[in-house]
Amino acid sequence: MDTPSFRHFAIATAFLGLKMCVLGGGISLVRGATSVFPTPEDEFFSRTLAYIRPKKSTGTPRTPDPNRAARSSALIARLNACLAHDVANVPILLILGFAYVATVRPTESESARVFATLVLARYAHSVVYLLQLQPYRFLAHVASIGTGIEMAIRILVA
Repeated sequence: MDTPSFRHFAIATAFLGLKMCVLGGGISLVRGATSVFPTPEDEFFSRTLAYIRPKKSTGTPRTPDPNRAARSSALIARLNACLAHDVANVPILLILGFAYVATVRPTESESARVFATLVLARYAHSVVYLLQLQPYRFLAHVASIGTGIEMAIRILVA
């Protein structure tokens, strides 16, 4: 498996896995920073940590933002949706990618194009989802699914 195509597949897998980890971590960071938690035990745990951690004095008291929780909830919902979309799509795309490399044995340039398109489309999908940009989210989704379909067809005819 020491081929350029397999290296392209491995790099794509690493980039997609990293993106999913960053999304999951982002959800946790936003929840912790805004105190918007999905369960009572998460809220209790956060309050316990806040009690243990020493408070930093900022000098001037902050004015509470009444819309902070709503904005945070909307961002958390979008981050969750991005992660859920990746959980639904990335595993099958990676399975197809592995089978593509193993059966089709694409050239170095073909595999670079396929896996770069896949990674860029998945990253673009998350970014435009968070920025609420349609039709770009749809186009990014079509690009990633189209890449998966291309790999599947090439596998079937190999």
